[in-house]
Amino acid sequence: MVAEEQTGNEKDVFILYPDNSSFIAKQIKLRNEDTFSIYKELSLLPRMARKFHLNSKFPFKHLWYGDWKEKLTDGSTVILFDSIFDVEIVEWIKKKKKNSRLIFWFWNPVNEDMYKKLKNRNCELWSFDPEDCKNYGMKYNTQFYFNTVEKSKETIEYDIVFVGKDKGRFDYLKDLQDTFSEQGLHAYFHIVSDKKWNVPKGRVKDSMSYPVLIQHVAKSKAILDIVQAGQSGLTLRSMESLFLEKKLITNNALINKYDFYRRENIFILGLDNPDELPDFLNTSYFKIHEETIEEYDFDQWIKRFYEYS
Repeated sequence: MVAEEQTGNEKDVFILYPDNSSFIAKQIKLRNEDTFSIYKELSLLPRMARKFHLNSKFPFKHLWYGDWKEKLTDGSTVILFDSIFDVEIVEWIKKKKKNSRLIFWFWNPVNEDMYKKLKNRNCELWSFDPEDCKNYGMKYNTQFYFNTVEKSKETIEYDIVFVGKDKGRFDYLKDLQDTFSEQGLHAYFHIVSDKKWNVPKGRVKDSMSYPVLIQHVAKSKAILDIVQAGQSGLTLRSMESLFLEKKLITNNALINKYDFYRRENIFILGLDNPDELPDFLNTSYFKIHEETIEEYDFDQWIKRFYEYS
């Protein structure tokens, strides 16, 4: 078990993740066998019924939880990712396993409504975003990635690659794409619509699988990373840049506060001179010390929950 190897005194770590079949969950399983989907896997109609139930005041919501609920033990540490429909899961875990340690991990900017519901419940609130930690009095732990992900060798086809959901960023992204084109840069954009039906022009319906995304990253000189307004926490895109040794173009103005920041590798939109972007892309990547990179590996992420508890 990861926690046994790193702390020597913790018996069980249960990672409750939104989708146990995803790339992240599969990578976590390579490090920690106790990784489970928060909810049971269901087809479309049962999922709709579940969402209605979880958002309601009706009881017995635990019936939708995954099989982890039978395996949870007293004295275990539960790390619950924030992609959940109901916060009553926190009370259910604490009621069933009173001696367990429950960590609620905000892996996205804080949802105000969810935070208010969780604030007075018996769980630890942690976040990937330093500013959210200051504003809400939460504990901080960095974003994470996996040093086991191989750096794929591909012929470079793009200067810049962006893969992500619309999230109200479409106009800004299209403006960036036009600017890159005017600079003679070849940018690949895969913007996924927030809607599954009646997909607006310029978006696509389906998300890109993570292995295919990694292939596109391998074919590009740089990754484009667009964070939400006010966000200071690191995204998965920034971690891909660090671990896969690809340059990063980002609007995260606070990324220069992190220990891995190098002007040679990271171009900050709104701070750096846009006319210098082509030259930035045509210079070599500055290799970061392995010790710095390792601080963002999943094993170190787990370890910090015990160091700063």
